[in-house]
Amino acid sequence: MQPSGKPMTGWRRFRATLTDLAVVDPFAGEKAAREAERAIVDLGLSGLVIDSSRGGKFIADPAVRPTLEVAARDKVPVFVHPVAHPNAEALIKGPAISAILLGAAL
Repeated sequence: MQPSGKPMTGWRRFRATLTDLAVVDPFAGEKAAREAERAIVDLGLSGLVIDSSRGGKFIADPAVRPTLEVAARDKVPVFVHPVAHPNAEALIKGPAISAILLGAAL
């Protein structure tokens, strides 16, 4: 997961108009939290992008907590990317409808 130096440095001159977010797999637990920490602290990135579900797990899965704790501690935004999950239709018909009406994504 070591990024190439070229993409990381080439656009920094546009930092006033662009933001830089690290993409991590939060479902990887502590490994993802360490990568998030490296991206935020060592590389100076401004926040995280994570998927809302993966492999039958959702963002409420305990494995995601360490990554979210890193973001909270470092006070950076987390963009939760909506992904089509096989159970999405059941979730939409169920309790998740409130979240969808409020603009949250699955």
